[in-house]
Amino acid sequence: MKLNFAMFRIKLNKSVYIISVLYTVLLWNCKNTGHSSDLRINNDSLFNRLIIIDLDSLEEKDLVTYPVRLEYLRKIEVGGSVFEVADKWPDSVEIVKLETAQECLMGVVKRIYVVDSLLFISDSNEKLFVFDRSGKFRNTIGTLGRGNDELLSMVDFCVDALKRNVYVFDLLRKKIFKYDFQGHLLDKLRFENEVVNHTSHIYWMPDGNIVAELDYFPGSNYHYAILDRNNDYQVKNYACPYGIPSTLPVAFDHTMQSCRGDHCWMLTLLSDTIYRYADGEIVPAMVVKSNARPVTAEVLFRQNWETAFHADADLLRWGYSTGISKIWATDRFLYFTYRDMKDWYVVCWDRIACKGYKYKQYPRGNIFMPGGFIATCADAFIGAVSALDFLTPPEGVGGKERAQWKEWIKGIQEDDNPILLLYYVRK
Repeated sequence: MKLNFAMFRIKLNKSVYIISVLYTVLLWNCKNTGHSSDLRINNDSLFNRLIIIDLDSLEEKDLVTYPVRLEYLRKIEVGGSVFEVADKWPDSVEIVKLETAQECLMGVVKRIYVVDSLLFISDSNEKLFVFDRSGKFRNTIGTLGRGNDELLSMVDFCVDALKRNVYVFDLLRKKIFKYDFQGHLLDKLRFENEVVNHTSHIYWMPDGNIVAELDYFPGSNYHYAILDRNNDYQVKNYACPYGIPSTLPVAFDHTMQSCRGDHCWMLTLLSDTIYRYADGEIVPAMVVKSNARPVTAEVLFRQNWETAFHADADLLRWGYSTGISKIWATDRFLYFTYRDMKDWYVVCWDRIACKGYKYKQYPRGNIFMPGGFIATCADAFIGAVSALDFLTPPEGVGGKERAQWKEWIKGIQEDDNPILLLYYVRK
């Protein structure tokens, strides 16, 4: 995104500025109300507040927990590299063992929503389960079959926490099935529009609209489409144009969006900007500043790449940013990954205090190290591991911590349901 603007700048601290921006030129605007590729600016949103996160000024940590007393630190060697980690890692991790029973046998966990004391979990077998926070199985939602009220496919699901409804996207029927939390079918919503065949994930917004994440495929121009609740979920407008059109079909995982309550945070390819959904639009909210040069439209149009992923290596070699790659959000914290030239960083950003810290991304040899999350809840980031992986002794852990791990694995069999790990950020 390339901006020319007049600004009034207030410095809050050395790592963040809040800017009141009057746009005079907006080359890459994350909004479009038509079906053409021309970008249009909504005059009602000329004023925006952007938070600039300066990566260089963030405090760098190599800790599993934050903050931690110095006497809890020790060094471990993982894969030939030495890391300083917190000795009290169990204090920040909660273990949830999902009940294993015939009626709730799960494949690989695909998606998790947490609402109050309930866990909604979909798996690789296109099944949707409900557990409580202790891991006890409660019920399933939807069944696959050819009956009139059955699903032919389960591409994705989302949850309306306020009205306590679950929405399941059935691509083959081109419908969204609406259920209550107990799994009772309430309605079948028509979902036939120009993007239905290219929708990989759906997100229910507080205003009742749906944000559809679109596959990165030949002929696609946009990352997201906003679907109008008042018009049978037809496309209301598109958002976040792809800077590089794809000549190959490429699939995303769902770590480019994270929704908590009234806030939904979104990324797009090769972008340093974090977007949010507000008033029926997707608008810029934060921008990461680093030593790497920001990617502009002129840079993207300079070459003919097959996909943005082919551009990634060239841009990195030329000293450009390759953008934010993954994001997760609790009610207070944003947690995202960013590559600054040669190093991958994880940034944990406190939205209330407007400050954060960074650390170099950990290798995944120890499953208890934070990262690779699947979901979030109000105050924790959530990962999932197979029972078999959970039974593998964690690297670099000894003494009391290994004894604690041995307590956790008692009674677990390698073919049990997955184990959830909840990581709590220490303020």
